[in-house]
Amino acid sequence: MSDFVWIIPAEKQLSLGEGGVSPNYIIPQGQMHGEERNLRGNRLWIILRGLEDRCIAVINVKKVEKFSEGYYANDFLISCDMAASFRLSSTFEEAKPYSLSDFQSQGPGILQIAEGSMNRLKSLVARTIQVKFTAPTDAILKRVKFDALFIKGEGLAKAALSQIVQAFPLDRIWAIGTGAKLGPFGNFASHLLTLHEYDSSVVTDFLRKVDPVYVLARAVRSPETSVEDTVLPTVTKNIDLDFTEIDPETVYAREFVSSNGMLSDLESALSKTEAAEKLHQAMLRDIASYLKEQGLSPYESASVDLMISLNGRRKIFEIKSSTSLNIIAQAAKGAFQIACYANAMAIDFEPLDTSLIMHKIQDAALEKFVYEALDRLGIKYLLYDPDTGWPNRVNGLLN
Repeated sequence: MSDFVWIIPAEKQLSLGEGGVSPNYIIPQGQMHGEERNLRGNRLWIILRGLEDRCIAVINVKKVEKFSEGYYANDFLISCDMAASFRLSSTFEEAKPYSLSDFQSQGPGILQIAEGSMNRLKSLVARTIQVKFTAPTDAILKRVKFDALFIKGEGLAKAALSQIVQAFPLDRIWAIGTGAKLGPFGNFASHLLTLHEYDSSVVTDFLRKVDPVYVLARAVRSPETSVEDTVLPTVTKNIDLDFTEIDPETVYAREFVSSNGMLSDLESALSKTEAAEKLHQAMLRDIASYLKEQGLSPYESASVDLMISLNGRRKIFEIKSSTSLNIIAQAAKGAFQIACYANAMAIDFEPLDTSLIMHKIQDAALEKFVYEALDRLGIKYLLYDPDTGWPNRVNGLLN
């Protein structure tokens, strides 16, 4: 695996958000420096540049996409693996313990770094881990948004860990020096579960192993080590259940950026035409905006288009653009994807409802044929009709 840095002027720190690490970051086209095909599956250190350079976050890049429309056209969106990413400090001023001079000769933007620089960055992190014998207070944890209704097991632990990683930088939390001796993020995730009346003891070992600080410490890099041989999460055919809340403002058509040597990226890139991707994202943006207006929080993962909690149940939706020429193929693909997601989520998410949302076409007979076939398969089928106003644009969405 390779390590990269992203050097950003300190006055731009507000673009990184506040608190912990964000699920996604937008990298301007001019700052990518042609590295877009090399980032996926690798580690990216975010450096703020003022009078000196200070590291503010370390993330593992799960996916790279390029905006093809909207305000950010031609810029890049990187998605973070929340189980292996964390923020070090919220601001440049607070990041003084993470100062280093390795990159002073380099300009802003993305660049690959040498192993010596990577080791110095890891050492800075290791030296600043706080260990205390006191638990975090309920007042601190009550500020963390935690919508984990009807999730259990490791899925519940991952949800808690993800929320802690998004809420706190490393310099605001601490490892526990007694008992389970959890790392800083695992420690706070465990207490967050307890606060919400879950039994965190059943996932203590899991939280210890997946704390992103300890994942970083265990990561081994050598010329002979491939991405698949490290302890860091790898790119696989598995269903991604790392859910993050959807921001409709960033839902625009995006092109998958294929990674060097990774066939799965190429498959993703070839599976979507530009027109279909624009229509898909327009549908998702519209539906997510409506759900937020209704007081609901829409979530997504790299696999699942949309998930909400409603009336005591988890509901997931696969969204498909469709025309009279491709509706049968889209329905078949969507039905298979829904089945895969439901199978993967059956262990940790319950009760669970699934639905396929497809764009309305002008051929009523063909639409009826598809609907009846999906019904035979037990797939709930919803129509998205852009010519109909909300709340009837997708009948049955909130049933």
